[in-house]
Amino acid sequence: MAEAGGRPAADPDASLLAALPNVVVVHPGNSEETRAVLRWAVEEAEGSVAIRLAIGPSPRQIELGAGWALVPGRGTTLIEGGDGAEGEQGPLGWVVGEFSALRALFSGGMGLNVATLFLLVWLIGWTAGGLVAGSIFLLMLDGSEIVTVGEGIVRRRVEVFGFGLSWRYPLEQVSNWRPTGDESGVKSFITFDYAGPKGGKSIRFGTGLTEPRAEEICDEVWSRFPALQPHSRVDVGAS
Repeated sequence: MAEAGGRPAADPDASLLAALPNVVVVHPGNSEETRAVLRWAVEEAEGSVAIRLAIGPSPRQIELGAGWALVPGRGTTLIEGGDGAEGEQGPLGWVVGEFSALRALFSGGMGLNVATLFLLVWLIGWTAGGLVAGSIFLLMLDGSEIVTVGEGIVRRRVEVFGFGLSWRYPLEQVSNWRPTGDESGVKSFITFDYAGPKGGKSIRFGTGLTEPRAEEICDEVWSRFPALQPHSRVDVGAS
């Protein structure tokens, strides 16, 4: 029995397999060890064997050393070491994964095959995820969101260290300005409806607001722009 591992947080399935009666879970480290494990599972093992295979190509060949032989239940020491440390994957882990994949792709030794295509798709997803995580980190570090209403325009800008993106919404296409809730139901965000040229949509902002502050901002906007109150729309002719 084979199971494709090699994905993040893949350890739980090994625990589940090991909990099954008369099932031995094996994690071969390279092709040589995989062949030996498969031969042992077919010819010698007394019960069922779960072989967890890494589905991503390794950036380097793992050498087991001269005279290596499979001993069921015993691992192989690759490098002698002393004390070690274990931690969660952070930015450094993302960078290592990114450059390891790039090295494997552009080293010229893989050729064009299924493994190369898989690694390319994986790299695109890994890069996109890293960019999203990095953007969130920068926003938490020094991000700001600025929304102004006036002169016939609702302006919204999100910036980090002075750089960012801006959006402009004509006031005559804005309506239903209101406090809205997060996943817990606390109304700590502000949302307005925008009837843009590509169809209507709701715009939400106000990350970091408290519920009283969101209500205070809405009251101030409603007092200056009554047409933005919920379920009303700005009169184009009046503007």
